[in-house]
Amino acid sequence: MGGKSGGSQVVGHRYFASVVKFIGFRIEKLLGVNFDKRKWIMNGNNSNALEINEPNLYGETEGGVAGVIDIHLGTQNQEPNKHYQEHDELASGYPYKSYLVFRGENGKGFYHGNTNYMKDCLLWPKRTRVQNDGSEQWYKIRNNDAVVCEIGREYESTKQQYRTTVLVGEKVDESRQVTIDGNALPIVEDQYTLFIDPITKKFLEHFEATGVTGAQTGVGTQRSILLRLTENDYIKGLSIAKITFVASGQVINREIVPPPITVYSSKSWVEDDRHVVEIICLINPLSTDIYQNAEGPENIRADIWSVLSSVKVELFLYEQTWITSTENPDINPIHKIREIIINPYPWGMGNDEFEINDENFKKAADRIYDEGLGISWAIKDKDCIEAIQELCHHIDAGVRKNRNTGKYEVVLFRDDWDSEDIYTIQESKIKSMRLEIQNADEIVNHLDVSFYDRDNIKQGSFSISENGLIKTTGQVNQQDLEFPYFQNMRNAELVAQWKLRNLSTPKWKGTFTTGFREARKFQKYGVIELPWSKKWQGTIKARILNISLGDGVDNTVTIEFEEIVPKSGAMTGTVIVDEQNVSILEPQPCRSEPFELPYYMLVWNFKQRTVDDELSANNEYGLVGAVAARPQPNSVYAIMMTHDGTPDEEWSRAATVNYSPYALIDQEVSKTTHQFIVKNASNLSGLKAGTLMKVGSDVIGTPSEWMSFEDQDPDTGVITVKRGLLDTEPQEWDVGTEIYFCGTDIAYDPTEYSDSDNVLVSVLTTTPSGILPLLGSETVEMQSRAIRPYPPANVKFNGNYWIETHVVSSDLVLTWSHRNRLQQTAATHIDWYDGSVTIEDGVTYSLELSTVDGVLLTETGISSDTFTIDADVFTPNKAHKLKFWSVRAGFDSYQIFEHNFFAESVSLILTAAATSSGISGNTVPTANINIDVDESLKANMQFDGSVIIGKAEPGATITIEVDD
Repeated sequence: MGGKSGGSQVVGHRYFASVVKFIGFRIEKLLGVNFDKRKWIMNGNNSNALEINEPNLYGETEGGVAGVIDIHLGTQNQEPNKHYQEHDELASGYPYKSYLVFRGENGKGFYHGNTNYMKDCLLWPKRTRVQNDGSEQWYKIRNNDAVVCEIGREYESTKQQYRTTVLVGEKVDESRQVTIDGNALPIVEDQYTLFIDPITKKFLEHFEATGVTGAQTGVGTQRSILLRLTENDYIKGLSIAKITFVASGQVINREIVPPPITVYSSKSWVEDDRHVVEIICLINPLSTDIYQNAEGPENIRADIWSVLSSVKVELFLYEQTWITSTENPDINPIHKIREIIINPYPWGMGNDEFEINDENFKKAADRIYDEGLGISWAIKDKDCIEAIQELCHHIDAGVRKNRNTGKYEVVLFRDDWDSEDIYTIQESKIKSMRLEIQNADEIVNHLDVSFYDRDNIKQGSFSISENGLIKTTGQVNQQDLEFPYFQNMRNAELVAQWKLRNLSTPKWKGTFTTGFREARKFQKYGVIELPWSKKWQGTIKARILNISLGDGVDNTVTIEFEEIVPKSGAMTGTVIVDEQNVSILEPQPCRSEPFELPYYMLVWNFKQRTVDDELSANNEYGLVGAVAARPQPNSVYAIMMTHDGTPDEEWSRAATVNYSPYALIDQEVSKTTHQFIVKNASNLSGLKAGTLMKVGSDVIGTPSEWMSFEDQDPDTGVITVKRGLLDTEPQEWDVGTEIYFCGTDIAYDPTEYSDSDNVLVSVLTTTPSGILPLLGSETVEMQSRAIRPYPPANVKFNGNYWIETHVVSSDLVLTWSHRNRLQQTAATHIDWYDGSVTIEDGVTYSLELSTVDGVLLTETGISSDTFTIDADVFTPNKAHKLKFWSVRAGFDSYQIFEHNFFAESVSLILTAAATSSGISGNTVPTANINIDVDESLKANMQFDGSVIIGKAEPGATITIEVDD
């Protein structure tokens, strides 16, 4: 005991290697690397030499990675890597090629773990502001502000910023307002629309009744409150809806927290360029039942709504805005399409830049930037046309070569069109029309969507359904939809909504022929207002999918078309995110407390005889322990690291820390409290009575306290404890104080420390993916805790605990209970308030009484369990401090009893009873008073220095206070 075992043992090998990895063409920077999908190690400084120091990335057994990665961006004139040249004198600089060199320091290679192969390494290169050849990106900046060529956006929301109240019932409040930053703004139609009225069973559309709400069930009619918000630049969602029902004079309050809503949520669509979200809540107003986005039970009766006289709805709206992130952006797909068109063969189509309609491409790039539809990709071999088609699929667009100008153009399939792309034709000009028949069972109403989930480093997926159509047709027609270049669900969901709307809507499509000369000028993907009175009235808007101009003999124009389905309009679609395997959660910091082990803990770990032998050999002997709470589900234990502060010494792995149940005090706890409420009370289920509890911290200066858990009320969660155990005193605790229910299972550093040693301790969370980096520590100052006697317990002042005042004319009698460090080693603990045990041999007590002016009394060598402080020791009307502690063999107790009270001067209270003949009364047995009253006297009681005079009603009581 008291040291680390000698000898050596090989527990594994560490492997090093120098490695060169090629990326490909020119890159702009390397954002980060990820070994074995553990975590991204980001190149925050954008350095060309990324330092890696993750020796425990793979866990204790498999090690990690450490070294330097030299980054070569693929510039035209880059020099050979010096480290590479040490191994190969003829190494090239590889101009125009980007590559990485993994190397180590001090002649070693790159440390890649405790196995002889390097684990897979994901790279995150960035190339958005330069082109493949290294030249500056086309159309990089728009209007000197937005970097159009790269898209990196996230949502930022401020909740409960706006609030509005609507009264629903016989009369609707017409003075609806929204307050923004303290300024009241009227609610107008193009801000939002609210539908609600369970009383009249109708919607309020733009605050006018136009429909019916409620879902029929087998028992009654369920009433639903349908909140519908049309979003604009200010209001982006609903965080809370508070609904107050008034039924037969009774007020019932309900608070609804809807599911997370974004502009592109599962309950959203577009109407007139405004995004609309819908939340349907089925509510029983007379109970606590709330059913959100569900059909609800069948026992909600219709009659409960008939008694409602009014409903008040308070909507707490929040703003949700884009923020631009330039740290790890995607590229604008329009820029990527342009690169493919102009890059030389075989890396592109080899066209000249003048063959691009720049104005058209810039307009498309602006629109895609505003929509936030950035993409990221890494490809090896792919046909150029196929690549362009895949990119167009991601942004719902098409690329064409204008037959009139010979230039390439991008057409975005949106609800607004350029005037030059809208064509008309008379029905008489159509020679023939062949329409494709679309059967109901061919209409797609369910999409299974996949994308790349960059956050979790894996394929992500979700499904999206058109619920209304599924209910109408009674069947599900499924189709797969892949977005491999989208790196987040937001983009995939937005475009999937567009495509589902198109696939789930019955529409006309087919081909027609015409000899109309102007039709030869129509462009692919243009919009034609198409008449055909045999099937529809007026015209429909259709998109031209293909044009055939004939074969030179027959110049009839054949046009393939499809009716356009607007992306705006109502949908009843829902998004269901497939259950994902959560990405490997990196080690998170854990709550922990280091401390010097008390005598009791040493005995439970090493047996009492062994501990006593150690203390007899070195009475300053002490060990450092630590307790910790589990910070995350995938962490089984933590590692205790220690350092003795000696320069040039390394941190030592001292122990494995098993996590303790953990809670926070949820009320103010006085020194006499034995029952209190804790947060996280559910963590204590199954805890055994007598389990030791460490409360508070020894490190921050406030004395900690050991308690023991005795019981927990199953209904309230209130716990019952014993106070002031072992070598500690009861303390006062605030809300939020930490409690570790650790028992005797304490991790400790076996290294022996002596009095005044400062030991640095850090508790590091471990997971299967690694160990928390050592970034900070706590200092434990050793105080020879194990040898010190236990302090006196159950201290009373004239029979009372912790008095506030004492009258200086009286003696103060102290009583207390003995404690015994050597005897109190059983599993059953003695409460501070319990009676005496046999005093430990050699223990005496000392006390000190003082005021701010100095020490009034000191006493040492007290061996009994009582002591009297004479009255003449106290200073009248002063605050006094009493310190009281135990002493053995020159060692004071680890904690001392300390209490402040006020010593006040004597006061005489004169109580007298008034009658018609006089006043009589007394103060103390030796003082009597008799006062004659002049009944004709109208004034109050008066004192002239020798006589008290006055008048009172018969039977009244007069109290006179005389200060000594």
